[in-house]
Amino acid sequence: MSIFGVVNVVGTLLIIAVCFYIANRIVKNSQKREWELTNNGVVVSATILSMKQTGLFLNNNPVLELNLRVKSEKEQRTWLVEKHQETAMLIAVASYEVGGVYEARVGKNDNDILLVKDASGKPIRIE
Repeated sequence: MSIFGVVNVVGTLLIIAVCFYIANRIVKNSQKREWELTNNGVVVSATILSMKQTGLFLNNNPVLELNLRVKSEKEQRTWLVEKHQETAMLIAVASYEVGGVYEARVGKNDNDILLVKDASGKPIRIE
């Protein structure tokens, strides 16, 4: 094997390692964000105004693009969130309904929203 071949193999392995590291960081940050919002987020209700699938799938689960009306009982205010992306488990997609009101958590930023899900991955509906 020539020096060029060795450099090529080492470069390829290095690129794979960097991509793996970046993907791992993205997953860990997402899990950290979800844990933080679940434990420390402000409880609000979110009404789905419109919904569409983006065509993107994460672990064979579709990513939904939602327009939400968020209402905070504690602060007595309402605001709109456009283009909120939510990964829904494939078996729970039918549980997301336009006009449905769901329990959610909001972080420090008003657009940082997480719909609360039960153990089966379905969003918790408020009635």
